Amino acid sequence: MVKQASKKKAVRPKKKTTARAAAAAPRSMMPYLRMLADPCGAAFVHPPYAGTDSGYLMRSRITFTPNNGTGTGNTATYFLQWCPAGAATNGFVERTYGATSYATLAKSDFLTSGVVAKARPVASCLKWIPTGPVTSRQGMVGLGYAQGQLVTAGGAVTTVDSLMNSCSSLASNGSVPHEVKWLPTIADESFTNPAVSVASEVSGGTVFIALLNVDATTGVPNGYIEATTIYEWTPAVNQGAAPVVGNASPFTTQQALAAIKDVGTFLFGDSLAALGSAVRNEAGRMVTTMLTGATYMTGRRGNLLSV
Repeated sequence: MVKQASKKKAVRPKKKTTARAAAAAPRSMMPYLRMLADPCGAAFVHPPYAGTDSGYLMRSRITFTPNNGTGTGNTATYFLQWCPAGAATNGFVERTYGATSYATLAKSDFLTSGVVAKARPVASCLKWIPTGPVTSRQGMVGLGYAQGQLVTAGGAVTTVDSLMNSCSSLASNGSVPHEVKWLPTIADESFTNPAVSVASEVSGGTVFIALLNVDATTGVPNGYIEATTIYEWTPAVNQGAAPVVGNASPFTTQQALAAIKDVGTFLFGDSLAALGSAVRNEAGRMVTTMLTGATYMTGRRGNLLSV
């Protein structure tokens, strides 16, 4: 008998598998994310808050030296909380030397001039900038963020150790600015009267700075605080300006915040790096395009329009 040769089964080539890249954030989100990352210098764009609520945009920058009461000696401790939703009423809450309760720190700006009817925060950051001789720098600086106020005005003060433990970032005082970025909560999406204390101050996004044994002059820390905030506001009726109605955003605040790859780095470090390569590449593409002659402008709700 002749043995028949067995047929070999055809082997199908295996499909190559490649790791699926993370979905890039839509281009319409980029200007808003860059504004959250750089409240001090980014171009204005309207936030992706719910509804068709809208208004005019403005940047407020408040700088001041901490008034640490009657402190003495060459070192000082200090605590400052900034809740942009509180604006001029309970926005700043501080703990000074020898105080038994937290106190509000009134700082007037455009929001309290009588021109503004309602406002809401869009982007913000809080900085501690040390000054004085570098050779005398000492102490620790803590930075923190909370989804709602950490402390309230009138409440009994907590120990400095407790306040430092509430900070997510700790560093020596050194010679460079210490900065914490702000992120919105759902409470920040509502317009409120900046001259009236409202419940949203308690649950609005909050940033804070704690200073522990930093170098001081007669108990007053050697340095200054800088709070920069972009607000969306509506004019008072006696200003003769029409209210603004905007198109609904194509994306939500939650979707934009989900594009932040590393929230810790965003709040306390390189914010653009924390947004991921998609946002950095988009920023680079914008700069390159402008250098080659094309011009872009920011349209309603952050859409990029080629002109």
